[in-house]
Amino acid sequence: MDITKIYKQINSLIEQSKGKPIRINEDKYWFLCRKKYTKSQLKQWEEDTKIVLPQEYKSFLETVGACDLYVGNYGAIEFYELEYLEEFASKVFEEEDNVYPKLLFIIGSILNNGDILGYNLTKKDSDKLSLYGVWDVYPEDWLDGITEFTSLDVFLQKLIISNGEDYYL
Repeated sequence: MDITKIYKQINSLIEQSKGKPIRINEDKYWFLCRKKYTKSQLKQWEEDTKIVLPQEYKSFLETVGACDLYVGNYGAIEFYELEYLEEFASKVFEEEDNVYPKLLFIIGSILNNGDILGYNLTKKDSDKLSLYGVWDVYPEDWLDGITEFTSLDVFLQKLIISNGEDYYL
């Protein structure tokens, strides 16, 4: 499925829900966009922070934005606002072991199990996105302990096709 169709489906769910529960199959979820970004805002953020955002992530922030998806009884997927990323990373890592943003660029989390969604910037190939589980490996060991990677586009496609149930890689 084309990523533009996935973005349209996500935006449709956000528009239907507006932060209030809607029924999807047998479950109720809510969806909320907290902030969309313009190209100029993203460029300014990159200049200010000296961080180059992955292109697929920039497209997501422009088209969908920082948002909460599939919020329900069993958790949620939360994509953080750019302005919150550094603060969140400081809560995840001990100060001396903080690999954000040079090696690991955190973009969100899975709220039901504490997994962190982020890009491993040490990888050479294009699929750099992974889930980092706080229950499996200490955050300081994430870069060495994670072997499954995908793209944000594939992650979102699986999420939408499964109605929020398949967020694993």
